[in-house]
Amino acid sequence: MAKRLKVILTLVFMFVAGLSAVSTAKDPEVDWTVTVDPVQARAGEHLTLSLKADIPKGWHLYSFTPIKEGPRPLTVALEDSAWVAVSSWTAPKPHTELDPNFNKQVEFYEGVVDFQRAYQVASDAQESDAPLAFKIRGQICDPRTCIAFT
Repeated sequence: MAKRLKVILTLVFMFVAGLSAVSTAKDPEVDWTVTVDPVQARAGEHLTLSLKADIPKGWHLYSFTPIKEGPRPLTVALEDSAWVAVSSWTAPKPHTELDPNFNKQVEFYEGVVDFQRAYQVASDAQESDAPLAFKIRGQICDPRTCIAFT
């Protein structure tokens, strides 16, 4: 009887521990790496901002191209910055195919992708060591699930 109770308690513990693991599992996320070249620039000078996205295996990140009633497109905005964009975002050519989640042709990236954009430091910019703040919005999907992020 004691052995049977021990087995039942062990199974109950394993079940509760399994539920706990499921409830604390994190959604997959895109890991972003930011670089600036040159690292320092004065008012009026140009620089290139690179954002490297490391997309989780089995997932894809949608491109900057908006698609009516489709996935959320990628957007990147610098907040409170003295940098003025002098180009559009550049990136490798995205994959294009019919997405079963939206039943539309979409553009997306998988794996690691590097996005770049040229900026000029505003002529009235003051020297600052303040960190850059970004607002990156987009959506990643696997064959069954989509996750929007900001």
